[in-house]
Amino acid sequence: MDITIHRGTREVGGSCVEISTSTTSILCDFGLPLSFEFGEDIDSVLPEPLYSEIIKGHKKIDAVLLSHAHLDHFGLMGKLPPNIPVYMGAATSRQVQFIDRFTPHQIGHIHSMPFYDKKGFHIGDIEITPYLVNHAALDSYGFLIVADGKSLFYTGDFRGHGRNEARFEGLLSDLPKVNVLLMEGTLMGDRLEESVPSESEIEQQMVDLCRETKGAVFVSVPSMNIDRIITLYTAGKQTGRKFIIDLHSAELFGQLKGYSTEIPQPSWPDVLLWYPWFQRERYFEQGMGWVMRKYRKWKKPLSDFSSEIPRSIMMLRPPFRKEIENNADLSNSVWVYSMWKGYLERSEPLKRLQQWTQDHGIPFVFLHTSGHARLSDLKRLAEALSPQVLIPIHTFQREQFSQYFENVHCLDDGEKFEL
Repeated sequence: MDITIHRGTREVGGSCVEISTSTTSILCDFGLPLSFEFGEDIDSVLPEPLYSEIIKGHKKIDAVLLSHAHLDHFGLMGKLPPNIPVYMGAATSRQVQFIDRFTPHQIGHIHSMPFYDKKGFHIGDIEITPYLVNHAALDSYGFLIVADGKSLFYTGDFRGHGRNEARFEGLLSDLPKVNVLLMEGTLMGDRLEESVPSESEIEQQMVDLCRETKGAVFVSVPSMNIDRIITLYTAGKQTGRKFIIDLHSAELFGQLKGYSTEIPQPSWPDVLLWYPWFQRERYFEQGMGWVMRKYRKWKKPLSDFSSEIPRSIMMLRPPFRKEIENNADLSNSVWVYSMWKGYLERSEPLKRLQQWTQDHGIPFVFLHTSGHARLSDLKRLAEALSPQVLIPIHTFQREQFSQYFENVHCLDDGEKFEL
């Protein structure tokens, strides 16, 4: 069995790993680099020479395994030949379809095939067993891959401090010893010094903030961070605040309700739904008026519940600010920024939103935790798997691994490792 990391040995994002035998080749993830800016030429960030070899027929890929629905792991899959099957979890498939249809991130055709937690399957002479892990994305997986009498575990992205901490404990006890561990190290380097609270600690901090705040609690958070969405809703429930969501979020939560009973739905009595102007316009332009009809039973104009806003937790996106300003009392409110700070530094819409809050005297509160594993949990996973070789991936600081782990072997992008 051969392992080639085509991208990911020196960066976070853009993940692409090839696992091959003499008869079968598969890819684990095929993602966009985090440095990619939409509007740029997407062909310029395809992993080469791998992609050209696939397109020209010089390399046959039998299947792709998708670990989870984040663009840095699947954003380039639509560029692959449509006959290549992409195996993914059922909820991941829903999220990929949602991103492709309802956001500017056009993915393209993907031949989706389902897999299930701890249910092994074969692609040629390679056996794959998916293991559900906790990450910021719902339905995230690592993969146990066995071929030619050898085994490896590819972690994808994971953490041990999410809402379902028991899942990580179960993973440690379920996994066998392996020959090779391909382990993410997003928080290695300077980020080791970051505060990484648990999701339960974030919930308590949110509860405290809701009790201290006399006005609205506005929160900027990706709708796909389902753990955080549940945390916000639960904090609101504990403090008597309703949760105000937009049309975009309502459709995503509706798509995923069969995969978790905790995801707030617009039909719930403590959830309020409104249709922001820019979403209405975009959906009409794209022929998706059916989405608005689907939820109109529960939606109200923002003006109809403006009195509720100061007693709510309300999802806030940059285009919402004018409508909210015209329909809500902004006094005594706070703005909770609940995502990676790097987005605030590089996103012009978020910078404008931050300026808007400053202009209205709305305090900024950073309340977030990483979707990636702390060093202590990386160590626990490595100890449980006891690999003969540990290969860093999804990291800017691969050199640091040898300070904390045994049997570390660093690869370069495109370098083949024979197991």
